[in-house]
Amino acid sequence: MMKVSEFAKSILFGTKIEEKLIGESDSRLELDWKERSSPLEEPPKTPGRPSHLSTGASAKFPSRHSLKSASQRGRVLHFFANHELLAMEVMALTLLRFPEAPLSFRMGVFNTLREEQTHFKIYLERMRELGVDFGALPVSEYFWNAMKQMESPLDYVIQMSLCFEQANLDFSLFFRDEMFRLNDEKTGKILQKVYDDEIAHVRHGLAWFRKWSDPLEPEWNQFTQKIRPPMDARRAKGNLCHVPSRKLVGFKDAYIRELVNHV
Repeated sequence: MMKVSEFAKSILFGTKIEEKLIGESDSRLELDWKERSSPLEEPPKTPGRPSHLSTGASAKFPSRHSLKSASQRGRVLHFFANHELLAMEVMALTLLRFPEAPLSFRMGVFNTLREEQTHFKIYLERMRELGVDFGALPVSEYFWNAMKQMESPLDYVIQMSLCFEQANLDFSLFFRDEMFRLNDEKTGKILQKVYDDEIAHVRHGLAWFRKWSDPLEPEWNQFTQKIRPPMDARRAKGNLCHVPSRKLVGFKDAYIRELVNHV
């Protein structure tokens, strides 16, 4: 049985892809949830990364009309793979920063992290098939820089679950449809899986947001009031806000209306 801290540190500080994917292929992986550990007081400036990854620069995202090219579709997945890696690292940081958070919350973060590992792995495999290796493009650290100073589990819920992951409902659906339109069934099915898993991830975050919020106050007001800079509610949606996805998660109609109209 592996300690929670051991698992999380491998993902956060590991400098090899294999360390980031620790336990991904082992469906029987069990963690010692009775471990007593002190909170990680200060997050690292950056997560551990393989030496071949160039960070900090900004690569240009492929245009929609360029997606007929296999390599351009691979570049899209390169961006998505990096987002999955950043999410994994933030989730590992959450497990290390908040060892006293409710057990069911931490186990939910762990389960989400495991699914993000799977997304990351299948993105890498499909990218290679499309002629793009991970590290071919410089990668952003925005997710990490925005979230590394989170001060509570609620910060994680608002920023990761209700912003980054909620927005990915829109992005995964948009690009799923683009891939199917281009007859790239394999990539489309990968994005369908990501979307399906993301529904559960956002639902987990919404459940904890409601546990830690005032039931008498509008959820939209609490959401926007508690977002920590540099985050903003605009990060909770893509260019098109897919309303049925929010209904499937369980957001209230009033919240959805505010999100759709928020600019």
